[in-house]
Amino acid sequence: MTTVAWDGVTLASDTQASSGDVVCSHDEQKIYRPLGDEWSVYGEKIIAIGCSGDCGAEMEMQDLLKNGLTYASEFLPTFAFSCLAIVGVNRSYLITKGSGDTRANISSQVTPYAIGSGGLIARVAMHCGKDATDAVKVAIDMDCYSGGRIETFTPNHGVNHANL
Repeated sequence: MTTVAWDGVTLASDTQASSGDVVCSHDEQKIYRPLGDEWSVYGEKIIAIGCSGDCGAEMEMQDLLKNGLTYASEFLPTFAFSCLAIVGVNRSYLITKGSGDTRANISSQVTPYAIGSGGLIARVAMHCGKDATDAVKVAIDMDCYSGGRIETFTPNHGVNHANL
């Protein structure tokens, strides 16, 4: 479980990984950038993604983004996930898929938005004026399935793995 928040400028996530009620790690990467490959959704270049859901779904998502993700893209039925795919400042896509489904729902997303077990908490925090980083901090305080450090990505600044 996780919290990933996008305020239109910064993508932020916690780094805790859990399985059921067991914490597996406090250092799990949830923000990814294309390294050497170009990613796209409907031909729009993706500069970063933030993922929540089943372990392994982020790898399948990256593979499909290399080929250009559309509604016709087929996923394995194994994973359930949500993903925020960042196009640029104030531009993102929300991509979601349930377990057993082979197609994802893809929608252009207005900011701010958050996903994962702490997503609703983070969305409320952003609605009340917090930025994405502070919204993830609030979610970590209130959602027992979010924790660890906060990782951030800002277009033109890259990923920050700092201990926030």
